[in-house]
Amino acid sequence: MDAVDEDARTIDCTPINEGAPLLAVNLQADQNQTVGLVSFPAVGSEVVVGFLNPAVAVVVLAMEITKSVITIGDTEATVEDNSVVLKTQKGSATLTADNLKIDIDGTTLEMKKGVSVWNGGSETTANATELQKQLNICKARIDAIINALKSSAVAPQDGGATYKANISTALSGLTSEDYSNMIDDKIKH
Repeated sequence: MDAVDEDARTIDCTPINEGAPLLAVNLQADQNQTVGLVSFPAVGSEVVVGFLNPAVAVVVLAMEITKSVITIGDTEATVEDNSVVLKTQKGSATLTADNLKIDIDGTTLEMKKGVSVWNGGSETTANATELQKQLNICKARIDAIINALKSSAVAPQDGGATYKANISTALSGLTSEDYSNMIDDKIKH
């Protein structure tokens, strides 16, 4: 196979008996249409050509293809090495070796190399697991403060020294929350 014309959906090839080159051999039943199934042979690969009549040749088989396109109505699927593209009237999905992008009517999700981007934004999201952990620590501290205030003993005529000591003891072992790991740079919206 010598050359491929993807727009015309034809190939040029030289027969193995080295006869006259075959030009504009059809890859699809109707070259004027862009619907149906078409596979594009790799340049340099072997193809089997059949003749519908002496003036019309078609590719029947190909040893190696570089791309296949199937189009049904408003839906198209294109498959190439390390790439699949699906398109509908309102959306598309593109999968490559290291990237997935989905677009539905302008709303996008893209995932690549451990990073997800929703609608192409640059704002990160909170790490919900870490947020819950830190909020639980905060709740435990607040509950301990409330309980200490409610239940600490007082002593008459000491100016509140006993109450202060009891509060300090009740609150001394509490852990403070740490919100430094809240941002998840792997998820953006």
